[in-house]
Amino acid sequence: MPPAEVSFVAPIGDASLEYTQDATLYLPSHDGISLTAVTSQSSCSPVRPDAETLIRTLLSHAGTKTASSLGGSTRLSLYGTSPVEVSRDTVTVNLSASALQLDRESLYLTCQAITNTLTQLEGIHYVNILVVNKPVGLDIGNTLPMGALKQNNAPDLGAVYNQLLSRRADNAAGSAEPLSANVTLYFPLLHADGMVSETRNMTFDNQVFSDMVTSILRELAAGPTDSSIQSPPLPLLADLLTATPTLLVSEDLGGNIIALDFAHNLEEMLDAYGITHKQSMASLCYTLTTFFPNVNGIRVSINGTPVESIMLTEYADDNASGHFLLRPDFSELLYDYATLYYASNDQKSLVSSNRPVPYRQKNNPRMLLMELSKGPQPQDSQPDLLPVMHDNIISDTDMLGFSLSENTLLVNFSPSFADIGSDMTAEEERLMAYALVNTLCQNEQIKSVCFFLSGSQFDGFSGEIYWAGLFYPLPIAN
Repeated sequence: MPPAEVSFVAPIGDASLEYTQDATLYLPSHDGISLTAVTSQSSCSPVRPDAETLIRTLLSHAGTKTASSLGGSTRLSLYGTSPVEVSRDTVTVNLSASALQLDRESLYLTCQAITNTLTQLEGIHYVNILVVNKPVGLDIGNTLPMGALKQNNAPDLGAVYNQLLSRRADNAAGSAEPLSANVTLYFPLLHADGMVSETRNMTFDNQVFSDMVTSILRELAAGPTDSSIQSPPLPLLADLLTATPTLLVSEDLGGNIIALDFAHNLEEMLDAYGITHKQSMASLCYTLTTFFPNVNGIRVSINGTPVESIMLTEYADDNASGHFLLRPDFSELLYDYATLYYASNDQKSLVSSNRPVPYRQKNNPRMLLMELSKGPQPQDSQPDLLPVMHDNIISDTDMLGFSLSENTLLVNFSPSFADIGSDMTAEEERLMAYALVNTLCQNEQIKSVCFFLSGSQFDGFSGEIYWAGLFYPLPIAN
């Protein structure tokens, strides 16, 4: 057969990974009581979460003849350096302060529009809404948690809002009113210095703040219900409390702080369970500041000593927030799962395995190849798999560039890639090639992969596998 010819140009850098696709957005109908689905073009890229792209498209949409723009005359925008966080089936969206200009019913409609839009993404079931790093309550007094929202296509969302609002406790103490809500819990990961989320419905016996905090601590200690989450057992946090959890008002931070006081043996129990100190504080901070309205941090002490001075030394020096631990302090610990392909135990086929990685890097082709080259790891979902190349043989500098053209991902390696398969058999080379391809083709927009070596197509390694032209994913048996 004649040599394969491609018209693609080998990329230098990663600037050409953008692609455009249709997106379904939910906007408020002009009557203000329901949501209307509209289709719009959205500019996406594997190097950022699809959820963030979708929300930016939603917030910038001007509306249609049948639907209003989100927020109406109030201009809504995202807040912070990581405004849209994704972990497993849950997205957390951080809006700017302009969202507080809306009345609570309009804000709820906005939150539900965001939720309905994001749950169009595969695998996304829950959405949390923050405003300037703090959850908002369903009521103007910020006493009734909104919790994680699910898709809702009710024809009258105003009636839904009023029904939700009716759950609010009649008295300030909230001593007699039970409450059911979706709570996002963040669990530390085993063998990885991060955390992932699991959202579940919780029923609180009452709406007393301290009792609700204690219930959530017990839920965290019970561990994840999804067996795919490898999380070490947490100590019995609620049983180690030496004082009732309290809510502190911080004018400097513009929100509330939850104060937690634990017994002296918390630290040694964390060590015994194999949980890093930073992981444990991240789990507490993220869980509590995702659920309780107007809360943006925690203050933790052990035997009366502020936690950051004995556990989190990186916060001990000139911490502007004093003894407070804030949500942005732990954003780099939020993980999601990337899918990698390794060789089966008999080296006859490829097997997919999920690995926890920083959530923003989940679909980044550069990160995926570096993770793949590390070989199987203890934190992976599938045990007993075999590597498809020498450990850490692909570094960041070995990849000259990536681009996406006509549903084909173009990968340009440096000359050092020529050494990757120099001692491989044909079967080993085949497994490696398709491990690369299958790993890179997780994005539905990527149908094939074209490899270059220093800007040109190349012959391969063993002489049995043809590397010129396009590679398509290898079907994997379930």
